Amino acid sequence: MTLDQILSLFTGDLIPLTIKLALLLLIFLYGIFAAVILRQIQLMNKVVTEVNFSPVLVFVAVIHFVLVVGLFILTVILL
Repeated sequence: MTLDQILSLFTGDLIPLTIKLALLLLIFLYGIFAAVILRQIQLMNKVVTEVNFSPVLVFVAVIHFVLVVGLFILTVILL
């Protein structure tokens, strides 16, 4: 490959496409993390029943998960 061909790879669509795919992958992995948090809170609530604020934790975890899914969908649509 000549120097012009190598430079055309970086000035073309390769870099933006790579950044978009990396962003989608990171948001997807964060979504898996949010799902794990939600599941851990549900399991914790089964074990610890004396906590008065457990519904608040579940509510915050569900809202967090829904926002992450919404962010992923929005990213897929916009990118």
